[in-house]
Amino acid sequence: MNKVPEALRRIWEIITSDEYAESSRVSTLPWGIFSLPLFLPDGRLNPIARRELLGQLKPFIQFESRSKLFDVIPEGDDTESATRGITSYVSAQVRLRGRDHVQTLVTEVEEHPKSRELLADIADDLTSLLKEALEWFAIAGRANELYDPSRYDHPSIASHPQNQHFHEWCYLIDLVRDAADALMQSSPSSAEALLERWKRINFPVFRRLIIHAVTQWTSQPQ
Repeated sequence: MNKVPEALRRIWEIITSDEYAESSRVSTLPWGIFSLPLFLPDGRLNPIARRELLGQLKPFIQFESRSKLFDVIPEGDDTESATRGITSYVSAQVRLRGRDHVQTLVTEVEEHPKSRELLADIADDLTSLLKEALEWFAIAGRANELYDPSRYDHPSIASHPQNQHFHEWCYLIDLVRDAADALMQSSPSSAEALLERWKRINFPVFRRLIIHAVTQWTSQPQ
């Protein structure tokens, strides 16, 4: 009896998980941004709106059929089949729960009068979401401590025309960057603690974020 390849077993574990089933649910959140205000009258961030916002930015992995034109592994080659990764069987993309509405959501966050206060407040949460996105890429065999898709999907950490945002997960990079900058303005010690957290996350995009942050922060007048 042939053993099921590890990649196929992992695909099965993912698609039968509750998290994968939940990720397929299309959000019915009204856009502009929420029906509830982001901030309460006393100036505190609305906790319900906060949860909804972070929920729309939560990453998940999406599998699609892979064209047989790319399947060059000979049929019946059990030795090679056993070493194939997930992307040898399916196309794997990391998306955000907000899907095609993410750009609108991010734009509204950026244009909010209290955008910097909002981003500073959720800086650590945004870091967790970006880390989760890279962990999904790692599961698909597309990220490790030496490589991740940000190199091509998001060439510049700073705002730049090269960043086309063809993949919605890249908005997390922008949000994490801006949140850290906002945190440095409001609480330098908290920003430094966030930077220390980035150093412990072994994906290249976080090293790129560190370089950007240190360059920006050291160039600002004291």
